[in-house]
Amino acid sequence: MSVSRKRDKIIYQYFSWKYVLATFSRWLLPLNKDVAKNPVFTILGYMFHICLIVVPIWFSGHISLWEESRFEWSWTAIPDGLADWMTLIFLAIALFF
Repeated sequence: MSVSRKRDKIIYQYFSWKYVLATFSRWLLPLNKDVAKNPVFTILGYMFHICLIVVPIWFSGHISLWEESRFEWSWTAIPDGLADWMTLIFLAIALFF
C-alpha cells in the first residue's frame, strides 16, 4: 500500500471517477440560470476562449517556430484562413466587451 493511501484513507474511500468527470463537465459547461438569462453572452464567452486557445497553439506560423527551435516539435496546423477568421472573431468579441 502506498504512503498516500495510508495517510489519506478518507479521500480514497470516497474517490470516484464518475464524480470527477461529472465535476469537470459541470465546470466546462456550466448550464445554470445565468446561461438561460444570457445565452448570447455565454456563446460569445466560449467562442472568445476557444479562439484565444486554438489560434496560438495550432497556427502554422507558431508551429514553424517550434519546428525551428531546439525542441523540433511539430503537429498539424489549422488552415490559415480559419486562423484569420478566428483572430477576427476574437478581436471583435474583445472590442465588444
